[in-house]
Amino acid sequence: MKIACLAVPGFALACELADQPDLANAPVALADEAGLRTVAITPSAARRGVQAGMSLREAIGFCATLTVLESRPA
Repeated sequence: MKIACLAVPGFALACELADQPDLANAPVALADEAGLRTVAITPSAARRGVQAGMSLREAIGFCATLTVLESRPA
């Protein structure tokens, strides 16, 4: 039996952006399930100083135009 594993960084964010293609070039962060921290970010958000793992308050402090998406359980 063969087993394969595929890890796609930012997969959850990519899925959310597929549903909202108008946000593809915008600064966007995906929040954790508790809505307290960023889990994944777009390159546009990273250029403005936002990092994965930041609190949402801190991330918005770096980028006032940041769009925060709620994560959806699989």
